[in-house]
Amino acid sequence: MRTVIVKVGGREEAGALTARQIDTLALVSLGLRNAEIAARLGLTVPTVKSYLCEAMARLHATTRQAAVVEARRRGLLP
Repeated sequence: MRTVIVKVGGREEAGALTARQIDTLALVSLGLRNAEIAARLGLTVPTVKSYLCEAMARLHATTRQAAVVEARRRGLLP
């Protein structure tokens, strides 16, 4: 998986995703549910939901699928 964190002046740039958010979106792109993603990444379901909500907000996406499409468009996912 490709991890991209963009920093500008020592802080994350708006719209940048953390490595964990990218990992989570990669598993969403495979069709996994939150519980399955949590098990694979060793996280809790609420943590997975948090990562997805934040990634969706940063990508200006209203659905999980739209977030995956936008992440792919930006070259963050294969």
